[in-house]
Amino acid sequence: MLLAHVDFRNRHVNILSIPRDTLTRIPGYRGRRRISYANALGGPELAKKAVAELTAVPVDHYVLINFEGFEKAIDAIGGLEVTVDKQLDYDDNWGNLHIHLKPGRQTLNGEQAMGFVRYRQSNSGEGESDFVRISRQHEFLRAARAKLADPQALLRLPRVLDTVASDTQSSLTMSQMLCLAAFAKSLPSSSIRMETLPAISKNTIFVKADPDATEKLVQELFLQN
Repeated sequence: MLLAHVDFRNRHVNILSIPRDTLTRIPGYRGRRRISYANALGGPELAKKAVAELTAVPVDHYVLINFEGFEKAIDAIGGLEVTVDKQLDYDDNWGNLHIHLKPGRQTLNGEQAMGFVRYRQSNSGEGESDFVRISRQHEFLRAARAKLADPQALLRLPRVLDTVASDTQSSLTMSQMLCLAAFAKSLPSSSIRMETLPAISKNTIFVKADPDATEKLVQELFLQN
């Protein structure tokens, strides 16, 4: 889950990654639950409210894409070049997820890119925290932004968005999404900041946000003009 602030006036984009296992209050439900439950319980509108509850930042819009749409989008732009940090091998026949990637710089197709951003456990049972997975997701986002520097990829975006329309829910129009892509392309990498929610607990069951560090980071990313 990503919370992004696009600042057209000052020309920068700030992104906060929120681990799916972060405990927070979900409006309308008692107690604390993993923030990923919000979308399952009430769709993207409830997910917006849960993120606002966690960060104290009002959320204006959302984009939700399913796994199939994600893979279609990557294939439609010709794949993404990323650096795979280590050997990644994982097979989940029930979930139809098969990840087999060698370390090094390479171009991933849609299915491979999905494995790259979802990998969390090896076939031997060795697990990783969601924070390691988020670091790969940031690598993916940097690669996506670099891809937009290719004029051909940018020209294909309208067709890409049309291809994944049935796999996407969004409060943004296609024109607005194209505008955001063009804006991201125009920025130097130094104007795109990516951070991860500060946590005081990072075990494999759930994540507890560090309230003081989160408040400070949120102020820097979203509330300063």
